Amino acid sequence: MTFDFDPNSPQFKQFFDLPEPTPGYCLLVDIVASTALKDQDFKTWMTLIYNTFRNIETFLPPPLRPLKGLGDSLMFFVSEADLSAHHENALTVFHGLAGVLRDRSRFFCELKAAAVYGEAYEITFLRGHEDVYGKDIDLTARLLELAGPSQIVMNAAFVAAVRRNYGDQIKMMGPKHESVKGFSTPVEFFRWVP
Repeated sequence: MTFDFDPNSPQFKQFFDLPEPTPGYCLLVDIVASTALKDQDFKTWMTLIYNTFRNIETFLPPPLRPLKGLGDSLMFFVSEADLSAHHENALTVFHGLAGVLRDRSRFFCELKAAAVYGEAYEITFLRGHEDVYGKDIDLTARLLELAGPSQIVMNAAFVAAVRRNYGDQIKMMGPKHESVKGFSTPVEFFRWVP
């Protein structure tokens, strides 16, 4: 459930009585070099983006549906409870992301991704739209900036959740630490490259 934040609403008091943030998984998947695609023929560009976005949705487990599009990126958020209710876990999310990044057919664009396990406030400032906010949502965007083509950059909590679900055989680089915009201390992250 998303809370519609409106300080003029009689329900405004509810905002301050909201439960704790929702634990869950935030993903950002971005098309690499999408600006260069736009310089090509419009039909090719639109077809590639359409095919790529459908392919992303196909690879990810069912409860993960795009929350919003940001240019040529898709953002996903799923609560841990919803993921578990669909008998999915961090490992299946990771395998879905890895699968879509490995799929290098000429019908799809090259991608990069970021994955964070953390907490988010399911609130919105735009009436009728679901949204999420929080420092871990911001972290997902910052980690995406550190990802290269065909890479997944993940926070330590996401990696721990993947490994908890028997994913300790997956080879990842890290941990590494880097200063990123908006965070007062360097963030810890891991990188997966196919």
